[in-house]
Amino acid sequence: EGKKDTVAILHTKPEIVEDYFRHPFSIEFWFRTTGIQQSFLRLGYSDSGELRLGTGLLGQSLFAIIGRENKEIESSRAIVNDGLWHNLVLSRDSVGKLRLFVDASSPSVVDVPKGLFENVVSLEIGNPASENDFSIDELCLLRTAYREPQEFEKTITTAARDTSHDVFALFHFDEFGSTARSSVPLLTKSSPEDKGEFVPVFFVLDNEARLMETSSPVQLDPVMLSVDLLSPTRVGINWKTTSELGIKQF
Repeated sequence: EGKKDTVAILHTKPEIVEDYFRHPFSIEFWFRTTGIQQSFLRLGYSDSGELRLGTGLLGQSLFAIIGRENKEIESSRAIVNDGLWHNLVLSRDSVGKLRLFVDASSPSVVDVPKGLFENVVSLEIGNPASENDFSIDELCLLRTAYREPQEFEKTITTAARDTSHDVFALFHFDEFGSTARSSVPLLTKSSPEDKGEFVPVFFVLDNEARLMETSSPVQLDPVMLSVDLLSPTRVGINWKTTSELGIKQF
């Protein structure tokens, strides 16, 4: 749930975020709001300025650039500040087309302005400088582009799988609104020649509403339990409490 002066920040290496936006991508999530000019997601540049994905003055979905220049990039015709849950997808393909989908309807399409996604190094939920009046759920950052709603409309009503090969990051927000978790593995390398090792990355929303990356989220409360289907015969059970991080495989 969005609150005034509250913002959740994805803390990870800037170069990882920057590399993600160099390639085709899709950002998908569910939201509900009754407010106008809401900032659901803010993509921050390394120097100054940001890109905002939220609602406009009329309550429509809006994607705009702020700071370097105040300019609307793309918007939908649908009014979405009716207090109901809506699905939103922002997708950029390999030929420079940017699409904005609302509730898996036909998208609005524009050409990506030159350099729009260059030097994007941070991702934030909400805006500390304004009233945050929205809820967000199932935030998924994919390494693939959508061109038609038929490519994803059958899956938007189910929770995304952490094991999807094209997932960059995925956040499931619990009913308490106090934690966000992602069990998407991150490939770490100590040198360019190193083959790398896949390690689980966990994200928790702390009591200051910052989204923190941690390998041992000991500050979680209450106990959170998640189950991952690792293969047809293997299940991973993860639990997180205020005193330990536990992982068991069966």
